[in-house]
Amino acid sequence: MGSCSSKTTVIEGFIIRIGLLGDSVSGKSAILSRFTHNTFSLNYQHNTKSLASIKSYLLEESFSPVTVEVWEVQSPLSVSIDIAVIIADSTKPISDLQDYYWKWLQVAQSYGWNKVHIALSKIDIKGFDESYAEKVHEALVLDQGKEVYLTSSLTGKGIDLMFKSLISHRLRMR
Repeated sequence: MGSCSSKTTVIEGFIIRIGLLGDSVSGKSAILSRFTHNTFSLNYQHNTKSLASIKSYLLEESFSPVTVEVWEVQSPLSVSIDIAVIIADSTKPISDLQDYYWKWLQVAQSYGWNKVHIALSKIDIKGFDESYAEKVHEALVLDQGKEVYLTSSLTGKGIDLMFKSLISHRLRMR
């Protein structure tokens, strides 16, 4: 008869924490809702607390499950954030977006968050110019490899792509 083993294989996971920063009505709550429940609500509720949602992925570039915590940041957090994403309304003129970005970049840096990206929300609004992301990239003088994510919480466009891209980027940096 064969022998039994009491060994247990434990699969170590990896946790990535992403913080969403931005003004009220920029789209943070809607992105969080789309990320977590794949839903969108037209009934906006102003949020004053930091919220978190959790989702797990098994990606090709990761040999273990990746747990993603996405935080809608309203005040300094007691947890460390790996990646910050500034959520900006795509209807803002680029000149306003420059000041907005630098303001939130300073907030992120004051929290000690150095990996900061930008996502434009509400790209589903009629008349959105697809070249806007390129213009924003240029106006903000972003590093060549840094992407400006285009998202629509209404349609879901770009949300999953943004999070998977951020996860992949973080996994490469481990």
